[in-house]
Amino acid sequence: MSTNNQGTAIAVVHSNALFRAGLASLLARDAAYQVSDATNLEALEGLVRGGRSFDAVLIEISEIKDSLSIRIASLRSYLPDARVALLSRNFDPSELTLAFSAAADGIILESVSGDILLESLKLILLGEKLFPSPLALYLSSASN
Repeated sequence: MSTNNQGTAIAVVHSNALFRAGLASLLARDAAYQVSDATNLEALEGLVRGGRSFDAVLIEISEIKDSLSIRIASLRSYLPDARVALLSRNFDPSELTLAFSAAADGIILESVSGDILLESLKLILLGEKLFPSPLALYLSSASN
């Protein structure tokens, strides 16, 4: 995990301002995280062009669902070392499968507790691939 002199830089990309503020407040519990937010990927790219760099980006999956692979590839073109985690409102197996085929580093359900979200982010920053446990249950029941 790369860090700058001020800690681990995290970008939260979500269309809902209240959700962004709440997530930023949650992440601020850990002094190692320096959190910025953006309403969409275009705004995030503007931050990067302005000189910002990020170790991880948390993105609302519905923001990019229609062009997931293209949008993640574009994001990686200007933040090649950043870990990319998608935030999903609900458990949709096809959406989650699409996210992994698009090379997302993780998927976090928005319904998880704050502590689970923080621990999930730590794993993603350490290089682990992370998917919601309901996906494992779904896959095991689908194979029976």
